[in-house]
Amino acid sequence: MSERKALPRRQDDPPPRTGPRIDVKRVVGGQSTTICILSSRIQGFIVHWDVAAGRKGRSGPCLQDESACQGCKTGLAKKWLGYLCVISSMWGRCFIELTPEAARQITDQAGGNGDLRGVRGRLYRTSANNGRLRFEVSEFRESSEKLPKDEDVSPVLEWLWNWQRKAS
Repeated sequence: MSERKALPRRQDDPPPRTGPRIDVKRVVGGQSTTICILSSRIQGFIVHWDVAAGRKGRSGPCLQDESACQGCKTGLAKKWLGYLCVISSMWGRCFIELTPEAARQITDQAGGNGDLRGVRGRLYRTSANNGRLRFEVSEFRESSEKLPKDEDVSPVLEWLWNWQRKAS
């Protein structure tokens, strides 16, 4: 009786995705993407930037309780980052990370009642990765009813930062 060799296990379908359903994207130097905003407003967070974390540095949350905030304890600088749920010509549905200046440009140019949902425009960064992030709104505003639903960025950031809020 000859022995049969075991065949490798097959799985034709890709494995289920781990982590968040929607990616957080950052426009880097020289990139440009056209976006349609799904969020009604920008979600802003105070974060710490740790240059020693990861390959190129990494952001992490700044907690209101400074005694419990690892970034505050280690003296990391604080900065504000904003996030919008968008449909991007480059990445599809994602969250876009915004600088304070880009956030101001979006809210200033959107006009109307402050609702950003449906605003279309071009988001781009000047030549360097730390160059200015800019936004130019187009004339067209998509009807809110036709757009996919908005998403909350908080659960995605909690997963990326490996951070859980304490139950209140």
